[in-house]
Amino acid sequence: MNSDEWERLKEASEDFATDVARTVDALLVRAGVVLDVAERFAPGRVREFREALEFTAQDVDDRFAAFERRLKRFQPDSRGA
Repeated sequence: MNSDEWERLKEASEDFATDVARTVDALLVRAGVVLDVAERFAPGRVREFREALEFTAQDVDDRFAAFERRLKRFQPDSRGA
């Protein structure tokens, strides 16, 4: 893999991570609105669901961090280019 290929791959992975983050954020915002209404009817259950959503968001962040670490292993050595 040369430097140009690496840069394209890195850019694509960053774009993908951004898209996923926006999707998860939008889901959390929409779910939050619904949960605000539902909380009046079943406060304990809603709290559990909110915690599950927060855990899911953190899980997505952790997975992308792990992916970024793995991706860096493929980065070409710029000293040899």
